[in-house]
Amino acid sequence: GTYFGPDGMIKVADANEPRIEYDPATGELLGLLVEEQRTNLLQYSNELGDSSWGKAYTSIGSSTVIRGMKLEPLIENTASARHFVHQSYSTTDDGTRYWCGSAVFKKYDAGSVRYPIIYVAWGGDPQSGPRAGVMVDWDETTYPFTANGATLVASGLEPLGDGVYRAWVCVQIGSEHTGPRLVVGIRDSVGSGTLPTTHAGDGVSGIYLGMLQLEEGRYPTSYIPTEGATVTRAVDFLPVPVSVFPFNRGHGTIFADFRSYRPAWAHAGQVEARATVWTISDNASGTGNNLLDLFYTNQLGLSGRNDGSDKTEWLGSQPDPVAFERVAVAFDGSEARISRNGASVTGHNIPFGLASAVVMRVGNTGASTSSRRVLKGHMRRFTYYPSFLSDDDLKALTA
Repeated sequence: GTYFGPDGMIKVADANEPRIEYDPATGELLGLLVEEQRTNLLQYSNELGDSSWGKAYTSIGSSTVIRGMKLEPLIENTASARHFVHQSYSTTDDGTRYWCGSAVFKKYDAGSVRYPIIYVAWGGDPQSGPRAGVMVDWDETTYPFTANGATLVASGLEPLGDGVYRAWVCVQIGSEHTGPRLVVGIRDSVGSGTLPTTHAGDGVSGIYLGMLQLEEGRYPTSYIPTEGATVTRAVDFLPVPVSVFPFNRGHGTIFADFRSYRPAWAHAGQVEARATVWTISDNASGTGNNLLDLFYTNQLGLSGRNDGSDKTEWLGSQPDPVAFERVAVAFDGSEARISRNGASVTGHNIPFGLASAVVMRVGNTGASTSSRRVLKGHMRRFTYYPSFLSDDDLKALTA
């Protein structure tokens, strides 16, 4: 997978290399990036000149590299028409599936200012079928639009520094269609998000464009480079055997500073859509009969399992919009004391068989390496203490 390093440059991680990510626009440490398995369904996702990309009244110029990101000029021709590129993924959507499209943009340095439009469409015609997306103004305003029954579920615009932005849209159709198709176009004025049919091109204006992605899901993930075939990024999975650090089988405390970019609404009652912060388990390869699990559904919860018997305590809603949280949990065989973001400590009766624990998982649950129940975000700090910290210490950690 890809991530942004401390120098603001995009990087591609080697196999089993942790992705310690920084905000490319501010330099802020974000932490260990933990994501579920996803597939970029586009071919040649950063090679717009390839024949896998359909081109309508546009051409592709010579590429430039900014912060390690290769961007290519998408240049309009002189026709009075819609100017765009597009690529479809062959599947039948029964109307219940979610799709996210994303791309990286920058102002082009020739001709007149042009504004990018990104949307997902269905069917054979990218111009007239069901579609939903946004137009992006360079002042960081976005203008959403929908047509012919499509729903824009969510969208966002992320500054990447040096005038570069990543825009994303997540959509659903609600009825059976073929597709979907990612479309990126340009228009000559700010306003409606649709592509105007009477945009008279000048043959030199356009936008820089790159790092395109189409993935199935309710929220976007980091860019996955592709060439002649789709590429799947494996799930991020960090198990730590308790034998390699001073684990106390009587009691302990875990402090975590983290965020999940999976929105609360995306849980929708699905177990696999949980976002797990950490887990202690008695099974190195599965869920186990004894575990302690901190996770999000649409709320933050702490779940204990003692000889197969489960109990969960709910700790309040997931932050909206996405934000980092600091949570400290002190635990023994049946009691947990919790402070969240500097708030007063609360006590909870959550039985958990500590004596049989064999593994601690950071950003993942006790299910398996193929599980989607991962953090789906960043772990900025994670600390284990082999002692049951006092309430004052818990509160001080999370303040």
